[in-house]
This record gives sequence, C-alpha cells and structure tokens, in this order.
Amino acid sequence: FYAHVDHDSISAVTQVFQTLNEYASGNHANQMAIFDAGALDAVNSVLRKPLEGFVGCARDAVVECKRAAASVVFSMLEDNSPAGRLLGREVEGLLDVSAVHYNMDAFYQESLDMVAFPDEYPADGSYDPLAAGYELYTLLARLGDLSGTEFTPERFSEERHKPEEERREHAWERYKRDVVSIEIVKDDVLQKVHFKLENAGSLHPRVKNELLWNVDRSSPTDKIRDFVDRAMDVMEGMKYQEWLLSNPLSGFLIVNSRVWYWGVLLVTCVLNALILATWDAPPYEDEPVPETPSWYGGVMSIFGVFHLVLAALVVAEFFLSKRRCEVEPLPALYHVLFVALSVVGLFFHGYGYQFHLLHVCVDNDILLRVLRSVTKNYSSLLWVACLLVIIIYIYSVAGFAFLRPSYDPDEGMFCDTMWQCFLTSLNAGVISGGGLGEALPADTLTFGPVGLRILYTLSFFIIVTILMMNTLFSIIIDSFAESRDEKWRIQEDMEGSCFICSLRSYDFERQGSGFQHHVKHEHCMWHYLFFMIHLGDKDDTDFTALEAHVARCVRAQDLSWFPINRALALQDQGGELEAKIHELEDKLNSVLQRFVNEDLTEFERAERQRQQRWEQNVGVRQTRGEQDDD
Repeated sequence: FYAHVDHDSISAVTQVFQTLNEYASGNHANQMAIFDAGALDAVNSVLRKPLEGFVGCARDAVVECKRAAASVVFSMLEDNSPAGRLLGREVEGLLDVSAVHYNMDAFYQESLDMVAFPDEYPADGSYDPLAAGYELYTLLARLGDLSGTEFTPERFSEERHKPEEERREHAWERYKRDVVSIEIVKDDVLQKVHFKLENAGSLHPRVKNELLWNVDRSSPTDKIRDFVDRAMDVMEGMKYQEWLLSNPLSGFLIVNSRVWYWGVLLVTCVLNALILATWDAPPYEDEPVPETPSWYGGVMSIFGVFHLVLAALVVAEFFLSKRRCEVEPLPALYHVLFVALSVVGLFFHGYGYQFHLLHVCVDNDILLRVLRSVTKNYSSLLWVACLLVIIIYIYSVAGFAFLRPSYDPDEGMFCDTMWQCFLTSLNAGVISGGGLGEALPADTLTFGPVGLRILYTLSFFIIVTILMMNTLFSIIIDSFAESRDEKWRIQEDMEGSCFICSLRSYDFERQGSGFQHHVKHEHCMWHYLFFMIHLGDKDDTDFTALEAHVARCVRAQDLSWFPINRALALQDQGGELEAKIHELEDKLNSVLQRFVNEDLTEFERAERQRQQRWEQNVGVRQTRGEQDDD
C-alpha cells in the first residue's frame, strides 16, 4: 500500500500509520508485533521518497504522512527496559537513518523558504515543516539513548550529496539547540524524554530568581512538591506574558522594562544633583520655596517632563506585567506614589523627587534582602515597640506628677499638659543615650530626696535604654543572621546538589560528565517546568506513552515521576554485572519466545495445509462415489 502513494491514497496511508502508532503505544508486545510484521519497510519507503515524489499530493499532506510514519518508529522506542533496548537495537539496524537526515534537512530548508517566500505558503500557520523536523530529531535522539550512538550528519555524509553537507550541519545544530531532555520515572525505571523547548524567553529572570530563592528546601520531596505548586502559577503567568507580548503596545512596555527602570533612576539622580547644587535658603524662615538661579526652572521642567513620562512607563509596566491576583497592596501603593510624587516634583520646585531614589531597591536582590531582614519579624518588633511606648507612658505620668518643673521649655522639654509630657518623654527617652536622666538637667531638680530621682532615672535607663532598646536591636540583628544563614543554606543547596534528584555534586564529578553538565542538560529544573508547559499545550491524543504517564501524574498531583535520588548518569555501579545478566536473560527469553512463536506459526500453517488436503481428498472421494452411484 505504501509503494505508490498518490493524491487518492495518501490520507489512507497516513491513517494506517496513525493506527499503528496507537496500537503500539505503551505496549511492548504490540511493538514487537508490528516490528515483526515489517512496519519499518513501509516507514523507510515513505521517508526515502522526497517531498516532490508524492505525485499530486499537497505539501502539508506529505509532511503529515512522514510525521505519522516517524511516530510509528517512535512508538517502538518508548520502553527503556532490557527488552525495549533490544528492540531499539534491532530498529537501529533496519531504520534508514540517512533518509531521516534527508527529511530533517528538507524540512529545515522548507522552513527557510517559507520565511524567504511567504506568499507561496499558507498564511494561517497550518503548514509547519520545521515541527516535523523536530520530531525526527527527537526520534534519532531517543534511538541514540537506547543504542548509545549519536546519529550526527557526519556519520552519513558519504551517503548524501557533498554540496548539502554544510546545510545539513546547520539544520542539525538548529534542532540540537532547540530540543532538550529530562529524566522521568515510569514503572520504577528511569526514562529519558526529549521535547522541543518552546518560548523559553517568556520566563522572566525575576520569576526564575524568586522561585529559586523562595522554594521550600526542607526535604527533597517537599522541594519538588513546592516546585510543582509554584510551577503551576508560573505557567499561568507565562501564558499571561505571552498574551501581553502578542500586543505591540504592551509588548513594547514589557520588553523595555529595564530601559524604563534605569532611565527613571538616571533622571532622578540628575534632578537631585541639581537640587543639591542650586538650592539656597529663602530670606524668610517660613518660606519653603528655595532661592535658585534663573535657569533652574527651565532645566527642571525639561528633566521633570522626562521623569514624569518614564515614571508613567514604569508604573504602566508594573501593573500590566502582573495579573490582578498578583498585585499586592504595598507595591501597588508605592507605584501610585511614584507617579504622583513625580507630578508634585514637576509643579512644586523639585519637592518629591527625593522619594524616587528609593527605586534603587526595586529588583535589587541585596537591598531587598536587607529590607526583608528588617521586616521579617515585624510582629515581634511591633509588640516590643508597643511595650516600650507603654513603659515610657508610665514614666511620663510619674514625671508629670513629680518632675514637671524639671522640664525646661528652653531646651525643648515641654510638660504643661499630659500629652506634651508624654511626647517629650518619648522623644528624649529614646534618642538620649542616658535616657531621661540625661535629658533632664540636674540643676532644675525639685524632686525631693536624691535617692528617688536616682531610682527614677536609673530604672528608666535600665528598663528602656538598655533592655527595651537592645531587645529591638537584637530582633533586627537576629533577623539579619537568620536571613544570612538561610541565604547560605539555599546557596549551598544550589551549588552542592541537584535541584531535581537532590544528589550531591561530588557524585557527578566522579561519574558521568560532571555536575554542571548534569544540572544544565540532564536534570535542568527549568526543562521540567517547560515540559509541563509542553504537556499543557499538546493535545492528549498526540501524547506518547511517557508523556501520557507524566500528564496523569501531574493531574493527580503525583510526584513519583520525578527522579528523586536517582539519575541515569549514576546508575548503580555495584549492580552493573547483575544488570547485564538480567539483560542477557531478557534477550535470551525474547529470542526464545520469538522462535517459539515462529514454530507455533509454522506448525499452525502446516496443520492448516494438512486439513485443507484432507478436506480436498474427502471431497474427491465423495464426488467419485456420487459418480459411481450414477
């Protein structure tokens, strides 16, 4: 049926391949059955034929037919068991790899022609030959996992035309750059899955940094669970970002966010430098408008307009880049004040631009950690500060009753009312190094016995200045220490162990290709995130057996597909001999089973032929008997 594919039969051929793919997917017995039936002969025939060789067939139908043929081969390579590896080696021996490379090259060239001559191809995006090329590359990558061979174009250069070698290498590098792999666990067996990395640029560096530093690392399982939970939110955010980037205006704001950030900081620094250099005190003490040169107003207006435009862009980018559920009250209030004070600075001589210097803290990990350290234990700070105010209030009541004449208004110590006495005691008691004893002069002492004054001032110094103030400082210092230790633990975990499998870095330095290669190519956490996005974007009917397994686990919130404490690069070396023995046993059993099946088939065929001969002999005898009766 595959020898002469034309316009009338190509859809039927494609359907046959799709049916074979569904029949073999996830079932090793069925995979062996279609392999023994010679399915690879049909696949090779379709792949060897050039795109122009399908007479009267549309290009999209030809590409779809070749993709369906490749999917049949891929379905034979899903099993990573010893029997599956044996089948992979047999597939390697029969599959025309040079034809696969030819099609990868042809699809790559077709995609270049689509860019160069867009009018000659459908504009709705339905025709995508490059996607078929990625699937063929994934097929060769999977075949290489099972056979241990890398099917680079150089190995097949002698089978192809020399002028096309450079283009084939470019195509291979393109496919290799865009296709990544992860390791998963299925049926307690480590498997490698290859997929095309889509929209990697839509993952904002700020989002990656937040996930890296804030994920729960208390245990390997908790780390993966929190990663998956956060990944779901990140995936929704990435979809929102893709929608924003699809719009020219919002995309312009998002892409140039760093330009707005540094631009507004630069203009803010220029404005504040002008303020420092030109402001002189006005002649009247109650006059807030400074004395400035004649050119000051014009220059400040020009820079102020630039500042207002950049501030508006910063605020617009902030609210656009976040979904409604992601906007928090304090950052939202800060950005509203950001643009409001820019307006104030433009119309009120530069007052307000000082606030914008705080924008240096935004997206600055060091300063943000300092602020978080101060506010981390804010509830403890608030309660201790509340207790401090209560104690000072008690002392201010005692001072109002017995030490009121000691409060000298000429030195800023007011105590004509209880409110004045409380505020004066609060201010002087906190900022004075010796407490109220230092703030109240001794020559105005009218308290009475000296011992009571000493008791009052000394107890205030011990309770407020020493105990309460140092308690506040210790809370802040402890917060800094906790943040420093937490940062050290997180950094040590990132640098010393794999995020996915939690195995230590020195294990990979002794075996495999090194720790950095492992975390960047074998167990890259971002590849796992993009693989979940890949499953969400793909139709369920197009899943391979491994993809379907992971999709079921993700929907059921089952983490068993993650290779925790396992990696293909660190297979148990002590059990290598035993594993080889088991592999040989599986191979032997597989070969014996095939021989038994062939013997049974031959026996059934012989029995059927003997039965047919017997029936023919019986029929001849009956015919002769009837003739004799006549």
